[in-house]
Amino acid sequence: MLQVEEKNGFSVVKVEGEVDLFNSQDLKSDVENLINAGKVKLILDMAKVSYIDSSGLGILVGINKRARMRGGFLRLAALPQDIKHLFEMTKLDKIFDIYPSVERATI
Repeated sequence: MLQVEEKNGFSVVKVEGEVDLFNSQDLKSDVENLINAGKVKLILDMAKVSYIDSSGLGILVGINKRARMRGGFLRLAALPQDIKHLFEMTKLDKIFDIYPSVERATI
């Protein structure tokens, strides 16, 4: 289970390590459980993510869609520079709300 912290009415999920084909399903499952429990104002703290592949990006797109369908949203915070660059190259920075820090995302 991911580490989740409630902060200013948001559910902040700390994501660590690699978000790839082998472990992105765990992220999907854990976050979907939060959404199903009514926690739809989500922030993923990505500060400790070292790698993300296309399956990980797909999981994030799905989580974003599911949160919005439930009247909420998904914000990404503290992306390492290389991960942020990947979002920019794939134009996913136009789909996601990306913040430099968790603190800024909770405003």
